[in-house]
Amino acid sequence: MAYLESHPAVIDGASWDGPGDPMAELAVRNRLAMWGARLLVPIHDNGRLLGLIALGVRDDGQPYDEADRVRAVCVARLLRQFLTKALQLGRLQIFATQATLGAKYLPSTLILAPEETVPRHVPLVVRDLIGRVRRTREVSRATPGEGQPFRASAGLVVETGGVWVFWEEASSEVHDAATRRRAVRMGLLRELALTLSHELGNALVSLATFRQASDSAVVPASMIATIKGDIVKLEGLAGNLAVMQTLDELSPVKVDVRELAQGIGSALGVKVEVGPDPVTLSAAKPLLEFALRSLVETITENRGELGATELVLQVRSTGTGKELTALLSLKGRNLELEGILPEPVVGAVPNQGRMGVFLAKEILRLHHGEIHAGPGMEGTEILISVRSC
Repeated sequence: MAYLESHPAVIDGASWDGPGDPMAELAVRNRLAMWGARLLVPIHDNGRLLGLIALGVRDDGQPYDEADRVRAVCVARLLRQFLTKALQLGRLQIFATQATLGAKYLPSTLILAPEETVPRHVPLVVRDLIGRVRRTREVSRATPGEGQPFRASAGLVVETGGVWVFWEEASSEVHDAATRRRAVRMGLLRELALTLSHELGNALVSLATFRQASDSAVVPASMIATIKGDIVKLEGLAGNLAVMQTLDELSPVKVDVRELAQGIGSALGVKVEVGPDPVTLSAAKPLLEFALRSLVETITENRGELGATELVLQVRSTGTGKELTALLSLKGRNLELEGILPEPVVGAVPNQGRMGVFLAKEILRLHHGEIHAGPGMEGTEILISVRSC
């Protein structure tokens, strides 16, 4: 094979006309004998041996002449072209298979010349994206949403000045997102209904008893005190509902959480510990103040005779820039936040706690915050995190 690669000539076994190389001649004759061939025609391409054509005895038994050798060389050249085309067709077949799979699983793609017309099958939102790129010469994107189920991106082809664009339909994602939003909304309405039922039910017990009493009956002094307390609760509930109506009306401003916590602690008699550095967030100050005040007031009332005694509100921060998070921790004995602690048990009577706590949780959620409870150094510790809204 090495000999034929360096000497691409037709070899006739009957008349050896190659150079006087006994080793090469022996190897070629062994190959002819092994295949029962009379003529070997190498298939050559750019100094590389691609294969061999082995021709046996002619049908008429005559030896191969010069015309036969010329035809064999032509056949070898033709076969070389076939092999090259077969390799190209094999690659094209792979590309076609990949293109078919890409059309099925990957986004649609289009590359347009500078003045090329957009095909008619392209969605309108993609057409608008292409026009925007041609005007602004910048990358543009479209996200799926209600009434627009396509995710698309388009940009400028630097080499030609044309436009590239790809898009995919995301109807299932839009539907799933709408389903999740509906589930969250329904869950929120359910919690709200349970919370209102809980608060109103507690406050109306004594009032219902007073209504059932006869006109001539003497109302005990203890019941009068209870009725007055329930009226105060109903007034507080009305105030909380008024706060709920303004959740989406207030604009965020710069707020130092340390000053906010110190003001709440001074009003409620709670010790506040703050660091030397300011903790400034972009927040709706009235809402955030209401949320923190409601949580601290509820915890204080749930402590019974302890009240605000030995209760500490500590303010810390973590992160920087947009990731800055204010951490407020409440420490002390007998901490219990109705609706948060203890955790609700499956199958138990629904109890969503107080309306103030419910609103506080929603306000914290608007400020990308959370409330957690767990064991601390001195018993249960309640941790509140708040970020810029």
